[in-house]
Formats: sequence, C-alpha cells, structure tokens
Amino acid sequence: MSMFIERFKVICPIIVVGLLLQIVPLTDILAQEKIAVKNVRHIESKRKIIINYDLDGPSDKKYRVKVFLKRMSDLTYEHSPKNLTGDVGEGQFSGPNREIIWDLLQEFPEGIEGEDFKFVVDAEIISKGPGLAILIGGGAGIVGAGVLVYLLLKKTDEDKGFPLPPDRP
Repeated sequence: MSMFIERFKVICPIIVVGLLLQIVPLTDILAQEKIAVKNVRHIESKRKIIINYDLDGPSDKKYRVKVFLKRMSDLTYEHSPKNLTGDVGEGQFSGPNREIIWDLLQEFPEGIEGEDFKFVVDAEIISKGPGLAILIGGGAGIVGAGVLVYLLLKKTDEDKGFPLPPDRP
C-alpha cells in the first residue's frame, strides 16, 4: 500500500498539470490577437440594406464575419440574415469601411415593422490547425499516461510479495 502512495505522489502532479492544460486555453493567453468591430452603421436603399463596419485586426489574417439583426425593445430577438453579399462570411476583411449588403425583401417580402432595429457584426480570426493548447495538452496526456504505465508496471523488491518460507529442517 505504501508503494502505491509513493507512486501516486509522483503521478498526481502530472495529472494535475495535464488537466490544467486542458482547462486553460493557452492559445488565448499566448497568442491573443485583439480584434474589434467598430462603427457599425446601416442605411436603407430601395430593396436592400447596406451595413458598413470597421474591423480592427491584423490584415494578413482570415476572419469569419457574421451579422445579426437585433431589436432594442426586445432583447431576446435575434435574426441571422441569409441573403448577404460583400465583406461577410470567411475572408480577409480587416480595415475600415467594410460593406455588407442584405437583400431584405428577398427574405421578408412584406418588410419588417418597427424602427428599433440594430445590426451587430461579429468577427473572429480563423485559426489554422489544432490550437496550441490542444497540442500541449495532448502531449502532456501522452507523457502522463506513459509515466503512469511505467510506474505501475515497474517491478521493485517490494513488488515480489511475501518472502518465501524458510527451508525445512
């Protein structure tokens, strides 16, 4: 039993570090690139609504840009427009005066009643490949599993069990 406790003292920190690496998103801590969508505005033009925004972020990155229509009088209302063209979806959209065109009447032939609507533009950087946290966490998990197997299967003098009885006289 004491051997198990000694081995557990070695394994426990490895398990804790592995779990922490899975919980803490290291990609957010180590490579946190700030992006911001600012100055969102819209105008109505005949059948379409033109939405403009500024996206502050690295110009060499690809972004995933989404648009949501919200109502100020009803905080639970949220509509994701479907008939969008322009600087929306996936692409390199960093910079000022980006433009999205929404064909409102194709989606709502009768139009939308009310004046208290606003558009929210959301952007995120598209990452390539697995994140750093996944790679480090996976590596720590593999190393921890290897150490665990080694320590549990390792034979020591204590592992031999009870000593042999003395020889007969």
